[in-house]
Amino acid sequence: MSETLTAFINRQMDEAASGFARVAGHLTHPRHLRLVEEDGGSFRQLGENGQIFSPLTPRPVLEDAVRDHDIHIELSDRHFLVRPLSLPAGAKPYLDGIIRSQIDRLMPWKADDTLFGWSIVHDTDHELSICVAATQRTKLEALLSPFKGLSAKQFLCQVTVPLEGKPRTITLPFSPTQASAPISSTLLRRVLAGALILSLLCYAAALATQYVIGADLEDLQARLTDLKNQAIETNKTNAPASDPIGAAAERKRAERPLVEVLNDLARLLPDHTYLTATTVENRNIHIEGVSADVTSLPALLDGSGIFANATFTAATTRQRAGDSFRIDATITPRGTSTP
Repeated sequence: MSETLTAFINRQMDEAASGFARVAGHLTHPRHLRLVEEDGGSFRQLGENGQIFSPLTPRPVLEDAVRDHDIHIELSDRHFLVRPLSLPAGAKPYLDGIIRSQIDRLMPWKADDTLFGWSIVHDTDHELSICVAATQRTKLEALLSPFKGLSAKQFLCQVTVPLEGKPRTITLPFSPTQASAPISSTLLRRVLAGALILSLLCYAAALATQYVIGADLEDLQARLTDLKNQAIETNKTNAPASDPIGAAAERKRAERPLVEVLNDLARLLPDHTYLTATTVENRNIHIEGVSADVTSLPALLDGSGIFANATFTAATTRQRAGDSFRIDATITPRGTSTP
């Protein structure tokens, strides 16, 4: 009995000593933890410890290392594409929106799939030089997945890239602790039930539409047959004939697709002009933005042969990057000329 009691007391003392050691270790740990990416997707801790963390590191070990710390992760530049960007000096307050609008042109990924940051290289009274570093968002999420959901105070991701012979450190707006809230089973069942009901309603509507459209198509086919026969009879008598089908096809060929209109608009506008809103309704287009030379825009659009009747619909307002403007114009059909 005494031996059992002694063993129990010794166990309790060992556990208490281990707990005190862990608490003392937390108190002596630095509040900032810097990690540098190594080859193979592992991360090395800077400092005397030099501990290596990888996807194979046990979760409790990683959690114990980062708890209540500010984590700075230095990523390798091999994941990133670096592009220079020159802008007017007045564009500085609008950098995020301007760079985001240029990502599709600068990088091989779409803006929604791209994670990017930038650093100002030169800032003069006339010009602003930017260094943009970007990577695919899913690639970075997979690389930093071991840190997802850890109880660190904050994560700061950075990459250092060479530019003009000097290293440039760029901070990325990304934290591996960001995670979506789990969906409860009740909510999931409600969503699935709603999707099933919506599918049934859509199926019923499709059946009704098919019945109605089928009847309309038969009537339309009969009318087209009559029109075709009338056109044949009219041609036989050498009289001018009307061809509604050909006219409809000609109108379709004359219409400009939306993608073509937007591409032509991007090609026409000068480099110092940035759009903040674009709306197309039928043959009317409405654009808003900022330009260093707003007075030339209506004439530029009218002289393109693509747009006509370009007019300002609001007074221009002076801003740091130029003058804000709102212009309405008409999209001309193919094969027409504007005065």
